[in-house]
Amino acid sequence: MFKFNRLPKRQLFIFIFLIFAGLWFFVSLPGDVRIIDNNQAQLELLTNWSQGNVVALIRHTDRCDRSDDPCLEAGKKEGITVNGKKKAQTIAQGIEKLLALNDIDIYNSPVKRTVQTANVIFKGKSIKQDWLRTDCKHNFLNKIINHKHHGKNMILVTHATCMADMEQAGSRIIKNKIKNNQSYGIAYFFIINKKDQTAKMIGYINPEDWPLLSIIQKSVLIPASRKPALKRQKSQ
Repeated sequence: MFKFNRLPKRQLFIFIFLIFAGLWFFVSLPGDVRIIDNNQAQLELLTNWSQGNVVALIRHTDRCDRSDDPCLEAGKKEGITVNGKKKAQTIAQGIEKLLALNDIDIYNSPVKRTVQTANVIFKGKSIKQDWLRTDCKHNFLNKIINHKHHGKNMILVTHATCMADMEQAGSRIIKNKIKNNQSYGIAYFFIINKKDQTAKMIGYINPEDWPLLSIIQKSVLIPASRKPALKRQKSQ
């Protein structure tokens, strides 16, 4: 067994210093930006959304098989809870107020909980994609970039296990830990550069952030997608 008292004092001091320096480094690593707390991230999201550069990952809401709450569909433990539906409705209202959903690709995993979440948020406009369940745990970011069309935003309703692959990838594009019981309904937003095959994180929005974000957006920001319409009205 290694004994610290066998080290000379100078080496012991250096050894302890390196341990604390390493701990400080990992603790002080910057986390993901919570968009509601960052005006620059809000502006970046709206500007790039208007240009069709954004991919959003939305995790399904509260799963029934890990909750004591009633299931949305009786006996369907693989689906979401009644509370999960309410959370999805909050997300739907926020997206409708903040983001334009015309000319957009919306996909969801075929699993019951993601299907239910997508149906509540997007009212049948989302399309099932098997790769969002069976082929998302390795190189998920590359698959996202490959499915993204140039100049067209894309929303994916998916799972924590898929998002976790982006935590573990070399770039660690998602820095926060996706916690199974604390991140239901979280939405991550990325800027995708198809030419360079790269992605940049904008930040994330929690379900409870959407109503407040809509208020802030109205009072502080003018979405770039609305600016041309305002200009045309003035010229008429």
